[in-house]
Formats: sequence, C-alpha cells, structure tokens
Amino acid sequence: MLNNSKDVDNQKNLFIRVAAKRIYACSPMKLTVEETMRKCFLAVLFGLLFVALGATESAPVRQAWNISWGKHYVKTSDACIIVAWEDTQYGDVDILAMKYNSSGQPQWTVPAPIVVKPGIQKIKHFVATSDNNFAITYMDEGFVSEGNFCTQKFNANGQRLWGETGVQVAQITYRSMKTYCVPTSTGGVFIVFSQSDTNNSISGYQLDSSGNSIWPADGLALFSQTSYYTLRNVLSDGAGGLLLNIYKEVSGSGVQSHLLRLSAAGTVIGTNPLVPVGSFPGDTYYLSQGIAGQFILYNIPADYPLHIDLQKIDLQGNLLLPAAVSIPLNSDLAATPQLASTADGGLVLAWIEPLSSTQAEVWVQKLDSAYNAVWPQGGKIVSSVDFNHKNLSLSVNENDAIWLTWLDSTTNQYSQSTVIAQYISPEGIVAWPESGKTISSLEQSKYDPLCLAFGDRAVFFWKDFSDTQNSLRQQVLSPSGTEYLAENGEIVNSHLAGIATIEEVFAMDNGYILFWRDYRHNGNSILYYQLLDFQMNPLLEENGRRLAQSTEGGVYLFGAQRLNGNRIAILYRAPNGDVDTYYVQVVDGSGNLLYPGMGTNVGEWFVHPCIGADGEDIYVSWTKEDYYDGATQFELRGQRIVDNQAMWEAGGKIIVPVETAIYPGYPQIQGGYFTWLRQDSQNNEQRYYTLRLDTNGEPETGWPAAGIPLIEGSPMETQFNLFSGIIDGNLAVVLGCSNDNYGSRIQKVSPEGVKLWGVSGKRLADPGVYATAMDVVFDNGIACLYQELHAADILVLQNFDADGNPHFGVTGTYVCTPGNSFLYPKLLKFQNGWYSVLWNTTFDGLWYNDDLYQRYISPTGLAAPAEKLLCNASFTQTKVKAAANWNSALVAWNDDRAGMLPDQYAYTGIYATHVYCDGSALSDPENSPGAIVLSYNNYPNPFNPSTTMSFLLKETGRLSLNIYNLKGQKVRTLANEELYFAGTNSLIWNGQDDNNHNLPSGVYLYSLQVDKEKHSGKMLMLK
Repeated sequence: MLNNSKDVDNQKNLFIRVAAKRIYACSPMKLTVEETMRKCFLAVLFGLLFVALGATESAPVRQAWNISWGKHYVKTSDACIIVAWEDTQYGDVDILAMKYNSSGQPQWTVPAPIVVKPGIQKIKHFVATSDNNFAITYMDEGFVSEGNFCTQKFNANGQRLWGETGVQVAQITYRSMKTYCVPTSTGGVFIVFSQSDTNNSISGYQLDSSGNSIWPADGLALFSQTSYYTLRNVLSDGAGGLLLNIYKEVSGSGVQSHLLRLSAAGTVIGTNPLVPVGSFPGDTYYLSQGIAGQFILYNIPADYPLHIDLQKIDLQGNLLLPAAVSIPLNSDLAATPQLASTADGGLVLAWIEPLSSTQAEVWVQKLDSAYNAVWPQGGKIVSSVDFNHKNLSLSVNENDAIWLTWLDSTTNQYSQSTVIAQYISPEGIVAWPESGKTISSLEQSKYDPLCLAFGDRAVFFWKDFSDTQNSLRQQVLSPSGTEYLAENGEIVNSHLAGIATIEEVFAMDNGYILFWRDYRHNGNSILYYQLLDFQMNPLLEENGRRLAQSTEGGVYLFGAQRLNGNRIAILYRAPNGDVDTYYVQVVDGSGNLLYPGMGTNVGEWFVHPCIGADGEDIYVSWTKEDYYDGATQFELRGQRIVDNQAMWEAGGKIIVPVETAIYPGYPQIQGGYFTWLRQDSQNNEQRYYTLRLDTNGEPETGWPAAGIPLIEGSPMETQFNLFSGIIDGNLAVVLGCSNDNYGSRIQKVSPEGVKLWGVSGKRLADPGVYATAMDVVFDNGIACLYQELHAADILVLQNFDADGNPHFGVTGTYVCTPGNSFLYPKLLKFQNGWYSVLWNTTFDGLWYNDDLYQRYISPTGLAAPAEKLLCNASFTQTKVKAAANWNSALVAWNDDRAGMLPDQYAYTGIYATHVYCDGSALSDPENSPGAIVLSYNNYPNPFNPSTTMSFLLKETGRLSLNIYNLKGQKVRTLANEELYFAGTNSLIWNGQDDNNHNLPSGVYLYSLQVDKEKHSGKMLMLK
C-alpha cells in the first residue's frame, strides 16, 4: 500500500518511464509534436492510474540485450527490402523489422515492433503475401518444449494488421516439430505442421487476408502414416495451392521422397505422389523453387566422386529434362551447396570445399537451361586464400550477375572473422580474385551474412559482436566495389553486449548503490556499479560506471562494507601483469572513487579473502600458502587500511600462530573480531574460532593468541555456514554444526573473549530439527531466517533478543508454503520493526522458470496471510539482493527474461524494484480470517494486450471471474461457477470481450467470487 508522497512519486515516475517505452513500442513511425505531447499526457495520466491501482513494477538497472539474426527477409513491390529479427529492446524477446531501399537507406524512422508482448517470441517464417503485405509466423512462449504458434501480418509501413499480437494458430511442441508458411493467392497464408511423435500426421491451417481461419480451427489433416515420415519442405505451387516434399518409410524399400500437391481446399491435385518413385536417381531428393511454374529436384549422393544430381518438373510432375543431370562438386563439402535460378531457367551452384581445418575454397558453377555446365574444370574458384570459409550466401540478379558473401577466419571459430563479398559478371568475370572484397574487418565476432542481389548492386546484412556492442549491420556494394554506406557497414540495430550478475546492494543516505560483474568487454568480467535515488532513477552513467578502468578483464568483487560518512569500501581482484592482485577501493555517495588509481594494493595470491570495517578502519583478511623447510604451511593474514594506507607490514600480518596440519580459512571480520574456520586434517575436525585484535594487529587483553572456539562441539565435528555481526560491541554468530543433526547454533562473545551463551551456544531450533541458517539480520537482537527440513523444505523466521530468548514462539514463523523450493532467500528489517523475506522459487517445478516472491512479517512474528509475487517474467529471476532504507527497500536480482539458449546460456540482466512497508500487510481486506481466497492479483498491470489473473485458494471451491468496464457493463466471463482446487490457479484475459472483439485501452474492473466470498480489483489495459 502507498501512504506517503515519496512512495507515490516513486511509483509514478517509474511507471511513466515504462509507459513511455510502450508508446515507443506501439508506434514505429515518427511522431508529430502534437502526437508526442498527447501521448506523453496519456503516459502521465496512466502513471497516476498506475499508482491508484497499487501495482509494483520492476525496471532494469543493467538490461541484457540480444539480437538474434536468422536471415529473415522479403523483397517488396516498391523495390525495397524488409529484414526481421528477434530483439530484447523492450526487455524480453520480441520481433522487430526494418525497411531499406536498394541504396541501404532506412524507410522507417525506427525499427517496427511487429510483435512486442511479454514472454519469448521466436520467428519461424517471414513471407510476402499476395496483397503486397507481409506475414511473420512465430512461436510464443515456446522457449523449452511447447508454446503457441502465431502469425502477424503487417503492411509496407510497418503497421500491424492482425491486432496487437497477431492470430494464434495452434499450440504445439518442439518435439519432432517442423513448420512451414507459404502465401495463398488471396492475401492469406498456409501454415503446415509436422508432429509425427504426437499424431502421426501433417496438419495444415489456412488464414485469409484478415486472419480468419478457412480450414478447421484445429487444423486439416493433409497427410498421415503410421510408420516413419518427416516433412522435408513446403512450397507454394504458384497457382493457389501447395507442394509438400515428404520423406516416408516404405516397407522393404527404406525412406523415399513423396511429393504431394494440394489445392487451396487441402485436396490432392494430380497423381499421388506427384513424381513417380524411381524417376529420379536415389530414393530421396530436395525440392526447390524454379522459375515460370517450374521446380527443381536435387540430391547429393554419398558416393564418390562427389556430385549433385538435378532435374526439373512442372506442376503436373512431368520431368522437363530427358534425364537427371550430374554435376561434379570436386572432393568434399562444408555444407549443402547454394542454388539460385537464372532468368533463362538455368542455375548457379555455389559451395565451400574444405582443404584443411583452417583452409577452404569457394567454388561457383553456372548451368544453362538444360543444366549443362557453362564453365569448364568444375567451375570457378572465387576465393582460395589460406582461410576457413563458412556461412556462404548466394544471390543472382535478373541479368544473371552473381553475388556471394561468406565469413573468413583463420580458425573454425567465429571470433575475429571477416565478412567477404564476391561478384561475378554475367560474362563470368570474377571481380575480386584471390580473397574477394572485405566489407567488414572490425575485430569482433560475426555471424550469418546474407547477400541480396538488387538491380545493379547487392545488399548485405550480418550480425556482429564488438567488445561492447551486439549489432545487426548492413552494407551495399556496386559491381566495381563501391561501398554505398560507411566503412564496415552501418548499424541496423545495436545494443550493449554481454551479461551481468548482481553482487551487492547497499543502502546509502541518498538512495542505493549496486555492484555487479559485467561481461560486456569481450566476455571478460569487469566490475560496474550504479547509484539509484529513492525514485530508482540512475545517478551515474547509463548501464553503470566501470570500476577498474585500466584492466581488460578478470575483475571480481570479494566483499563490500558500509563505512561512516555515506561510503562503501570494496575488496576486489584484478590482473596486474601476470599475477592477480587484490585492491581496496572506497566509493562515496556520489559514485566517486576516493582512492587514486586501482586503490590500495593489499597483496597477491589470496585464498578466501574478506573485508570488514570498524568505524573508519578497513580490515582485510585471507589465507596465505607458504613454504618452510620444504613443507607447506598455511597462514591466516590480515591488513588494516586507513585513508588508503596499509597500516600493518607489507604482505599483511599473521593473525594467529602457524600450526602444522592446520588450515585456517574462510575468514570473516566484524569490528575488531577476526573469525575463521580452523580445519584440523589430523583429527578430521573443522571448527570456527575468533580473535579480537587491537589496531596494531595484536590480540586484545585477555585473548589467547590462537583465538577461542565459538562452539565447543564434540570431536570430529564439522562447522559451516557462518553469519556474524555486532550487537552492543559483542560478536554475535550463527553457524551450523554437523554433530547437532546439521542444525544451527547461535553464540555471543564479549570484547573480553567471554562466551556469553555458554560453551555450546544456543540452539536455533528444537533438538533433532535440521535448521540451517540462510540469512541473518543483527540489530538489537538476532533475526535469523533458516531452512527447516521435515517432509518438505520450508523457510522459518526466528528472532532472538539480546539474551538469546526466542520471540516468535518455539517453532518460529513459517515464511513460505511448504513443499516449494526456494533459492537465495534474503531477510530485511525495516525501521518500523517489520521484516521482509524475499526468495525465488518455482511453483511449476521448472528450474528455468524461477519467480521472485516476498512476504512481510510483523515485529511480533505474524506473517502476512499470503506471499506476494514481485516478478514472474520469463525464465529465471534469481540471486536476489536487497537493502532496507528506513521503511523502504531496493530489491535487485539476476533476470533472464532476455532469453536462454538451448545450451542453457542465459542472457542475464539486472532488474530492481522498490518496496515500501507501512505495517498494513496484516490488514488487507482480502486476507480476512477464514477466507478461501488467500491472495489474488493480475500481472502484468498495466498490460497489453493480455494479463494473467492469479489467485491462491485455501480450499477447493466453485469460482466465477468476470471483467467489467467503468460503466459497470460486463464485457467478459473468464470462469462461471467452475471448480478450482486449493492452491495457486490462474486465468488469462486477452483484452477481448465475449465476442472475441478487441476492447479499447482503459481501466477495467474484475470480480472474483468463490462460493459466497467476493473480491474485486482494478487493472489498466494500455495500447
């Protein structure tokens, strides 16, 4: 709830930024001044409505961007090119497009957002329709195994024609799934699916020019077979129908090609199969588009000498050549040859012949209309330099001039590759012999070059990675090699490269500071940081400020501590010549680095380094490996730093005497207390010790030089997972003990070295209960968040006063629903005494789809009735970090909504949200005692065009959910007395009424009723 002007302003300013982004997304064309003012006014208005709705919105601190380029393009009737790609410009994976003329000049002001909506959208096909518009088919939310298959149509100005998000065609899985899309003769599209593992059939869908389904809504069966088959490809027959090339298993004969021609009604035309078996060499063949109603059959047999077999057919399946033609392809192939038809019905073949692991040649052969070779000696070598060639692209213009492009590199890797072009005149003259013409040689990785012959020139597109940018580029060449655009090409769209992972968040007097590892520099780890004010506005450079400017990478944070005077001390490692060196740096509330250069050089070759502070003094501790008389000894060392000066001897001071067979590791520092894990290999014992030091690094009076054990456990015990803090000058710790059923104990040590809670400390939970601490807040007492394992994992919060007495009952307060997994839980305490527990979990059990949740706990240990969903964007939101500032907090996390590749590489960015605790979490009307509905909300809110209505039921009941406009008129029924079971449930509203008509932007009300219990809420649809 929002109850002060500061928090209202926070939410309002944040939403205005989000609304502005949506305005940009929905309008690809240039806005007039009047339109801009009107839309900005609407953004402010909707921002105020957003505050009234009480929604929580997350925003990127360091967004992860990606451009996925699959060489999707169409040529337009007005002599232009439209390219389409997947882009994370709006946070997650959407589909953008851009139009260029033949000189490479953009025809739209900005890329058109063809599909922009929550989730992941992946392009499958991009075709021109017969009414001079364009259609993109895409997978929606299909990032792992299944999703919705959709189609969007747009015009030559980039305006969407089939609603905001297009038309959903079917729900399909990726297993054995192949899809094809070809235009109809009436402005619509055919869509063909093959899912042999689920229904042993090929299904088809036909949409008319308005997106209406012509064939049955659940698809028309086009082909079926119980034995093996695969759909090889689908082409338009040029006469309103389809050609399907199917590989099917024939008993006793193996796999054979089966060519099928279908009408616009889905019925077979001509013979079945269209080409009789045995009329083409081999059992299978590829099918390719020819000219003037002709089609090409081709195949590359596995036998040697290597060659390609070719034949032509017409729409009736008649063979147009007396016999298949065999064209030699030299010794080997790196990939299937590229084919392009010439104006007279001939062909151009282009292929890459590998000579070694790092060397290859590019060959081209031209065939006449009878498929006779025009050039002798097997064709022309258009590049034979000592490079590895890959990703060949071929295009032929109407005069039979040939254009090619490919990548050159000295290895098989894509890093440091070069984009090469080549031109062969209609007379067969190679323009740039030996190595071709370089059109991009920037020192960066490059992918998937595309070549498009266009009149008297060629247009090229490719994707590249520089050290900081991820871009889609283009270039235009004349036959003489003139470049129409800038050297190395011009940018189609470009974003910051690399990913980021959150490290630390601290509250400052003027807001918050975040530290993260960033991989925007050639994939090397660099530390960045950002300051946010209380409105979540960044105070430093966009996407953060780099910490160590002089390094190329390999920079890692090993800890940070808040100092007096609105400053943060950090310990980090960076390369210094051939060795890794550890530095201490201090950042003030304006983002300035207070120590010159890299900061204070602490030393090299550290193990388990840590940082602590005591007032203005900074302490660092680590484990050092040394050799004495041929034996290895391990030392616990430390350093005190004041005003950029190391106060103890060079290399640090030995904290405790060196002992044989003892490894002192994993140190922590609180105030003047040094705590470490003493690992005794001879006695198989691991026990935490502590020692209080004076400013000279000597033990304080009354402390033994070797320190004291925190917990006097039994022999052969393992202690682990230490949390430590200061309470009234005393050291307080929480640690796990293996001989206590791996439970946790708490201890308090006075400045004089007295263990105030006995030699064994106090139990965190009952004896025999597995209770391991997950996060701890040290204040006047000890608030401990721990994991308890019974039949299922649960999170428990317990608060101990200064004497170690538990305040939240014997068993503590349960935080999250039992049975749910949880990771990286974080505990916050606000000025008003309330607590907030944050964690990421997965209700659906999918490791790649974690969401972020929060729950408030009162000062007396009463938990809010329901968990609150903070973020459920696509993929994972994890590794939550947070810092409380009075009664509000900044929550930040790693966010993978920008996508995840099949090899599990995630595009990770950092998102954050601002939460406010006013102490009302227990009095929400929807959480009254005895309620069936424990929580409900809709996300996203505002939304465009769909939102998910989620509700948590305490028990099974009959549920109704209706949507109303502001006039009180019911516009949509999502559920009508339907049975829903206890637990989390959800329904999706797509912004349409009961007649499937799109509703306008505005505020809508929803009414949720379970049995006699009623609830309502507001939501905003923003287009």
